[in-house]
Amino acid sequence: MRIAVLHSEVVCSNAYPDDVAGRDNTDMMDDVLSALLAMGHDAFPVVADRWMFEPLLRGAHRGEIDLVFNLSDDGYEQNVHLEPHIAAFLGLIGLPCTGSDPLCLATCLDKHRTKILLRSSGIPTPNSILREPTDRPITADDVSDLTFPLMVKPCREDGSIGIRQTSVVETLEDLRARCGSVMERYRQPALVEEFMEGREFNIGILGRDELRVLPVSEIMFTTPEGLEPTGDGGIVWPPPFPASPSGVSSSSRPVGPSPSGPPSPSHPSPYHPDAPYPSPPSSSLSSPRASHPVRSPSSIAPGDDPPYRPIVSYEGKWIEGCPQYLATMARCPAEVDPRLERELVSIAVKAYRLLGVRDYGRIDIRLDCDGKPHVLEVNPNPDISRKAGLARMAEADGMRYEDLLGHIIRSARTST
Repeated sequence: MRIAVLHSEVVCSNAYPDDVAGRDNTDMMDDVLSALLAMGHDAFPVVADRWMFEPLLRGAHRGEIDLVFNLSDDGYEQNVHLEPHIAAFLGLIGLPCTGSDPLCLATCLDKHRTKILLRSSGIPTPNSILREPTDRPITADDVSDLTFPLMVKPCREDGSIGIRQTSVVETLEDLRARCGSVMERYRQPALVEEFMEGREFNIGILGRDELRVLPVSEIMFTTPEGLEPTGDGGIVWPPPFPASPSGVSSSSRPVGPSPSGPPSPSHPSPYHPDAPYPSPPSSSLSSPRASHPVRSPSSIAPGDDPPYRPIVSYEGKWIEGCPQYLATMARCPAEVDPRLERELVSIAVKAYRLLGVRDYGRIDIRLDCDGKPHVLEVNPNPDISRKAGLARMAEADGMRYEDLLGHIIRSARTST
């Protein structure tokens, strides 16, 4: 097939270079393009900018393009809010493309709207409120139905943009400051939601009508190197949770027909959900929690430093080699008991279908302090570079990288 690989080009040229650092590369496009060529396809790159229209229109008119492999997850000319418009344009000119449609992309980009849909369908997600830039300063009454600590995110960003350690707040004063910072910097509403203090999982799913669920992956939070210990010899950390029984590992749960393949052994893999990272020393991988003594945030005395939170911040996702990056590795398949695995997969499949995700996607789920799963994010068209999360989940399910791309292509060419 003749395949146009349409991709965003991220350059460090905006007013906030720290929200671009680590993403200004073409790794995903390079990986997909080289694999498609090796598979025998006639593939060529197209950048999602003002110069894309002429070759795509010509290709559609002359029948010279069979498929567009849509990798424009950073949007049109580096505007992520225009990502849905690219899929809409391809649909208007009659070019079939991989990935989700404009409605799904637009809905999932709006975290608040996504959560409304999840709740309306009985899918658990953290309790939250939305703060608009025109709202008065937030008060205790506004968050009376929420329980601290709270997480503050830009409502309409992707790839952990706007997520830092300061995004998790313990007090009303810090909440006001963080909401103001997010709304001023990103010129959009701030989503305030309860912070889930348990384990975090990623569930990759392939397909449209017939789905293939990949092995569950877990983010293995460890203590960043250089974090100052507390006076009692430990570190400030959320309450630990019991480790899953050793030897109990996740496996794929196909929904409908799917090819079989031996899963890889359960081991920590050097990848983030959306970005690769170098493999840290194996000694740091022994537990989902740090091996240091821990204490609950409720035990922090006045004057203590705020607790370090196990979250996938922007630095933890994209800035290779930094302490947070090295402390946010993943294990796939995850070591999780069968009952929890079934619950995670069931919730992920429901969210995938509800939001209309197509061909491939990733559902991020976190447990609360009682071990109950909550959907954090629904990610259509996630990173599929060789070292990113979805490719590693597929590898754990016995798929080669070329198999993953072939599955996505076959799904995209299936009439819905």
